[in-house]
Amino acid sequence: MGKIIGLYKMARHFELDITEDGFAYRRKQSAIAEEAALDGLYVIRTSLPRATFNAEGVVLDYKGWSRVERAFPSFETADLKVRPIHHYRPERVRAHVFLSLLAYHAHPAATACP
Repeated sequence: MGKIIGLYKMARHFELDITEDGFAYRRKQSAIAEEAALDGLYVIRTSLPRATFNAEGVVLDYKGWSRVERAFPSFETADLKVRPIHHYRPERVRAHVFLSLLAYHAHPAATACP
């Protein structure tokens, strides 16, 4: 039983009573209510000191990464000219891809994406 309830990560919501001749469970209403209170919320953690940012700025920067994520499918197209990569040393390949991503991020058309 533990393997099944662990699979769905629901064990924290139930109190189980497993005996030789039976099985019983009880819902932990307080744990369920605590988790329900957090539904729809997320936490953004940053290493920046509090004096250098405000909460709204951190959220906007975080949400701005969706532009960068949308760029990944275009890595192998002519948009970023990442391909072909004529480097063989891992640090040079990483540098090539990093500079391509940086160029995309700094490009005026990239900042105009919704």
